[in-house]
This record gives sequence, C-alpha cells and structure tokens, in this order.
Amino acid sequence: MKRFEYSDKEIGNKEMTMAVSSILVGAGTLTFPRLVARYTISADGWISIMMAGVFAVFFAWIAARLASRFPNISFFDYTSKIVTKPVAYILTFFFAIHFLLVTSYAARGIASASKMFMLPKTPTEVIVLTFLLVVSYCVTGSRTALLRINLFFFPMVAFVIILIQLANLRFFEAEDLLPVFATNWENLLKGAQAAYLYFAGYTIVLFYAAYMNRPKDTGRMTVYGVLIAFGLYVLIYIFAMGILSPVVAENTMYPTLAVAKSIQLPGDFLIRFESAYFAIFMMTIFNTASMAFDVTVICLSSIFRRVKKIVWVVILAPLIFILAMTPKTVVEMAQSRFILVLFAFAFSLFVPACLLVIAKLRGVGAHD
Repeated sequence: MKRFEYSDKEIGNKEMTMAVSSILVGAGTLTFPRLVARYTISADGWISIMMAGVFAVFFAWIAARLASRFPNISFFDYTSKIVTKPVAYILTFFFAIHFLLVTSYAARGIASASKMFMLPKTPTEVIVLTFLLVVSYCVTGSRTALLRINLFFFPMVAFVIILIQLANLRFFEAEDLLPVFATNWENLLKGAQAAYLYFAGYTIVLFYAAYMNRPKDTGRMTVYGVLIAFGLYVLIYIFAMGILSPVVAENTMYPTLAVAKSIQLPGDFLIRFESAYFAIFMMTIFNTASMAFDVTVICLSSIFRRVKKIVWVVILAPLIFILAMTPKTVVEMAQSRFILVLFAFAFSLFVPACLLVIAKLRGVGAHD
C-alpha cells in the first residue's frame, strides 16, 4: 500500500521547485522591467536578463550541490563541519540579517503598491502591520505546510502573468523592441546586476534542502525553479517593452500593473483587471515574505537552540515592522534595495561557492 506522501515532515521535488520559483517571482514582477530598462536601449534588457539568468542557474546549482552533500543536515551543522563552528555562527547570523531585510523589504513593497492602487486612504503602517500579522501566523505553523502552500499559490500566479500578456497581445508593438544589440556591454552588465537581485532568492535551498525526501534531486529541482522564474521574467519584460514602450516602462513605477490596466475585454466583461492581478500577486509576495521570515527563524534557532520558534517570531516581527517603516521616501527605498544587492551578491555567489570548494578540498560531505 502506497503511503500518504504528505503525512510526514518532509518535502518532495515539486515543493522545492515551487518554493524556489515563488521566492524569485515576488515583488520583482512589479518593478523588474523599470529597473532593467533604465540601463539599456530599446528592449536590450532581455540580454541583461539572460546574463543574470545564466549566473543564477549556475550558482543555484552550486548552492544545491553544497546542500545535497549533507542530506537532512541543517546549514549551521554542515557549515560547522566545513569551516568550524565560529565561522558557521558568523555566516548563519549574517544569513539571518539578509533574510530579515528581505522580509521587511517585501512588506514595505506590498504596502507601497497597495496604497497606490487599492488602498489610497489606508496608512502604510496599517497595511504593513496587517501583512506581517498574517505572515507571522504562517511562520509559527508547520514549516512543510508553509512550503506546500506554494503548490497552490504559484501556479495561479504564473497562469495570471501569462494570461495578462496574452490578453494584451493586440497592443503589442514589435517595433518598440528595435533596434537590437544597441546597448554597450557596460550598460548590459549594469542591467544584469540589477536583474540578478531578483534571482538571488535561490539561497533558501541551503536551508530547506534538509527537509527533502530525495536529497539527490535538490540540484535539479532548484535549477528548474530558477528556470521557471527566468522564463516568466523574460516574458514580463518583453511584453512590457512591446506594450508600454521602453520609455514609458522606464518611467512607470509599476510597469507590470500598467500592462494589466491596459487590458480591454469585449463588452467590458472585466474592468480594472489590475486589481484582480494585484490580489493574485499578493499571494506570491506572501510566500516570499513567509519563507524569508522562516529562514531567518531557522538561522537564529540554529545559533540559539534553546529559544523556541514562537519566541523568535514574537521578537522579530516588531523589528521587521520597524525596518519596513524606516524608509520614508523613494530614494531611501532605493538605498535599502542597494543594501539588499550587496547581501545578495555576497551570500548567493561567494558563500555557497567557497563552502563547496572547501568541502571538496577537505573531503567533507557525501564522500567523507
């Protein structure tokens, strides 16, 4: 008799793939076209996205390979084996800071977008607080249940994203994608740097691989998750350029919502489609913030083992609220994003690669 797959505290291949895709396709879907288009000419941003995607796939595979060398072992424990406990304490703590900042940035991002499109009279503080209460409730529950939510939410988000592009196909102007290859390499690299931030969330595999019931498939499932997000981002960018034009997309705060607003169905069957899209979009932001918050708790629980999860949630939630409300202007939001970029490059590129090299040189892991 086949056992009930979801009766244990492990996750399967689909959960890992959807978790990686979900955390990558988060708040970036709203601002992604604008931040890439500012560095490129016409629609050359797709080249920058390709460059960032290749880097992300390669380093995501490295991170997954590192985690899969130590099946069912936490990040802190296998890092202790590789580079000693003191270094493991430092790395784990900085990962906690990184994902704490990701959670606060996601909370503030969803509040800013909600205030602009749906709740103009609601104070930002109220939106952030309400959002964090729901996220905190989710994090206090089962970790595997949190990851399995992605199996329900992410396919819906991906379907709506594709539907929006297809519904606007008649407004797509291929001429806006020309000329091709007009951007110099320096600006293409700047665009790739801006795009890479949205792919850096794959580092959750370092922490969630311990829950995989098939650890050997971690690398393949992680790469699949990155490729799904990569495909959606290319689709979003190309259609934003073709429907809005590069100039408009570069100067629009949330180009993806602007694309959704342009949908016109016969007989006014559905108006204000961007509101429906935004409601669906909030699901993936919720998943992004929940997983980032949960990884923060995992990191701190690994360092301070006697402190319970609920205690960390109660301590960290007010801190996240304060961090989310600290930026007062768009300029300050951009500065906080720059800090995230620095963390993303350090902890998604260099840390997993260095740990994997050291593990192989020392013979620690799957073959020790």
